[in-house]
Amino acid sequence: MLLETQSFLSSINESSDQLKKIRTKCSTRLQEVEFTDEAFEYLQLKELLSCALQKAPVSSVSKEALLEHVFPECEKSYVTFVNGQFRADLSDCASLPKGSFCISLEQAMKVFGTFVHNTFTKTCKEERDYFALFNAAFHQEGAFLYIPPKTVCTAPIQILSVIDTAERDSWMMPRLHLFAGAQSEASVAYRTVCLRGERYFYNNLFDIAIEDGAKVTASVDDLGLPPSESWLFDAFRVALKPNATFKGCQLAGSEKSRRDWNIAINGSNVNVELSGLWLLDGKKEAHVNVVMDHQEPYSRSLQLFKGVLNDAARSGFQGKIVVGKRATKTESYQINKNLMLSDLAEANSKPNLEIMTSDVKASHGATIGQLDERQLFYLKSRGFNEHEAKRCMINGFCHEIVEKLFLDSQARHFAEVLLQYVRI
Repeated sequence: MLLETQSFLSSINESSDQLKKIRTKCSTRLQEVEFTDEAFEYLQLKELLSCALQKAPVSSVSKEALLEHVFPECEKSYVTFVNGQFRADLSDCASLPKGSFCISLEQAMKVFGTFVHNTFTKTCKEERDYFALFNAAFHQEGAFLYIPPKTVCTAPIQILSVIDTAERDSWMMPRLHLFAGAQSEASVAYRTVCLRGERYFYNNLFDIAIEDGAKVTASVDDLGLPPSESWLFDAFRVALKPNATFKGCQLAGSEKSRRDWNIAINGSNVNVELSGLWLLDGKKEAHVNVVMDHQEPYSRSLQLFKGVLNDAARSGFQGKIVVGKRATKTESYQINKNLMLSDLAEANSKPNLEIMTSDVKASHGATIGQLDERQLFYLKSRGFNEHEAKRCMINGFCHEIVEKLFLDSQARHFAEVLLQYVRI
């Protein structure tokens, strides 16, 4: 992959001294990371690697033009990125609780310098994912979202990431750090929309630090993006301290997407639920890589990922549960289910367990199948036509994931997408 060197050097030079040093270190480390990692086993990257990419230009989009993409529940609590850059002028945080705020990473280096610096230092030393490290080196104007201890965010927070470029072969790399203080609670809906864009490389990173007893619920949605020759990559890094809870749900349906989850359970009595769903047709691709890392005892994690594939669509799921030597009394479960609507579609699944202690409950599994002809016949015998019967069965397959969404408007949006997806 060829990035326009001068734009990268400019982004480094425009940074503060601390951020400049971090970017430079990450750029150096990037040269040491093996690109041909097993995490990309099912992802075809030849076309992306052959592109000569340039930094996306600054967009002149107005705040009014973005309002239709803001969830109704988040009208006074949304943070906006445009072409990878945090835009405070296009955000509205009026409904955030007292003491909560969202600032640029440049500002955060001054206010929370030690925390931010330590986070980046850890990334530089330990990050193994090529594209996550790529983001650390090349990210643009990032943001820092702070929720103080013992604070409950009654209004959900939307992260609105907007793609708006007429330039072909553009790259954009948004970066967001969320800090949830001890015993705080927050719900965050991350939505990616495209106003303009033919072919682009979108490489996002969302870092979430959840302190003692805090609860964070997050959803990620790229459904409804217009067809394009583009790549949409998301990396999620979640670190949990004792008694913390994280619930994450992703919906995928863009042209080519990859989501990389790394959940670090660094305390006891932690609860994690991670789920996902992809609706694919045409030649779309969705790839998910998960590492659920249990390092402390008495914690529980549950993973459930489902895919619906039609035409010549492709998907890849790679999930790994790690149970460290100290993590006794761990419960960790993982399942991937795929529903195939075409003989040309391809679903790959590779679950994995790595257990280094005893007294553990853990399992993984995967299924790949088609619509049950007997159930279809039954529904049609009760008056459903072919289209309605298939939609009913697909909806039933998806319901277990969709019911985990915490925004009614997001669930309604999925229902609209499903209506268009199921064809006669």
